[in-house]
Amino acid sequence: MRNSKTLQDGPLGKRWVRDITHAQVETLDHLLTGCVFNRETWFRILRCFQLDGLAPQAEQPFAEWWTDTRKQVAKVRRKGFDSIVWLVAWLIWRERNRRVHQRSALQPVALAPVIMEEARLWARAGFVALASLLGIRLF
Repeated sequence: MRNSKTLQDGPLGKRWVRDITHAQVETLDHLLTGCVFNRETWFRILRCFQLDGLAPQAEQPFAEWWTDTRKQVAKVRRKGFDSIVWLVAWLIWRERNRRVHQRSALQPVALAPVIMEEARLWARAGFVALASLLGIRLF
C-alpha cells in the first residue's frame, strides 16, 4: 500500500481514489452500536417493543450501552430485553459475516423482520422471557 491510498474501480470504468487513513476501524463496539446502519436496526427492533427510545444514539461501547439501558426497562421485562439484545447482536454479527464472505447484504428495513422472526422462533423454543416480551403464550 502506498501513501495510505487504494484505487477502486468507480462507475463507468473511472478510477476512484479512496483515502483509507480516515476509514472507521471495525471494532465490535462500532459494529454493534456505533455503525449508523446497525443503530437503525436497533431502533427498528426496539420500536416493536415500544422501547425505541432506548436504541443506541452514538458510538458507545456495547457493554456500557446494554448495562445502562437495561436499567431503564421495567424489571418484569428486563430478561426479555436482555434476550432480544443478545439476539440482535448475534444477528448483526451474522449479517456482517454475510456481507464480508458472501457479498450479500440486507438493509435495516429487510433485516428487522428477519430478526423478529428469529425472536419468535427463540420464544417458541423456550425462551420464556422473550416469549413474554413478544406476547407469545407458550402453554
